[in-house]
Amino acid sequence: ADPADKPSDCATLTRQPRRVILSPLSMAANPTPTILIVDDDEEFCREFRDMLVNCGYVAEYCCDPDLVLDAEEQFCPDAVFIDLWLRGQDGLHVAWQLTMANEVVQLFVMSGDHHRLRCAVRERSCVTGFLEKPFDRMTVSALLRSQRSA
Repeated sequence: ADPADKPSDCATLTRQPRRVILSPLSMAANPTPTILIVDDDEEFCREFRDMLVNCGYVAEYCCDPDLVLDAEEQFCPDAVFIDLWLRGQDGLHVAWQLTMANEVVQLFVMSGDHHRLRCAVRERSCVTGFLEKPFDRMTVSALLRSQRSA
């Protein structure tokens, strides 16, 4: 069944001192594709997560680039959407770290800076795809479906 056909619940990553906590919901076995959003803009993360949940995906987000590897390890996402501009870190470097930690995860780089996104395309060795902000749920769903069938 297409994940866009059925709604799903979602939990949110919350920051505790030096730990990432996930609610029990996201720890449960779930056949629905799981997505981790990495962006230092929490409002954007909440809106993107809600959009993904409405499309039938399970989604989490992490706004602290220092906690991304812990979040990925706990949540075990099928795909990660990561912003190019993260507070204090380059999104491509964090994407590379994720690739070193887990070669299976699909990485999608997002940015509202068209020029920087084009430059990132040249460095795409660890990246599955690119997404220019702003975007809508049709674009994201099509991107995820195309990767699942590839």
